[in-house]
Amino acid sequence: MTDLAKESLAIESLAMEADWSVLDDADTVAAVESAAAIVAAKYRDRAVNMLAEYDDLRQEGFILAATKERLQGLDPSLLTFRLVQELNGLVKYGAPKASATVYLSTLEDA
Repeated sequence: MTDLAKESLAIESLAMEADWSVLDDADTVAAVESAAAIVAAKYRDRAVNMLAEYDDLRQEGFILAATKERLQGLDPSLLTFRLVQELNGLVKYGAPKASATVYLSTLEDA
């Protein structure tokens, strides 16, 4: 089985285990959007900014809120705090694993 096939199966499995109904709560959506904005702003001027775009972080936040039981049912301010930690970790520790692709925008800034 190829790595792509394994990843696809893992994503399908995760989607089946997710509780997407948590995203019906306006406070949860606001907490995810707030956390995404905080982390995106933190990395805005850094080399890893391709990994920290608001839209991508927002999507990751929704996935985390729906799939991590420990994040469900929290007070909105605590949820925002924990999502900031989670998203920050994704960017911080995901950067070394990212592709070595050099983007034109990065070269222009150099």
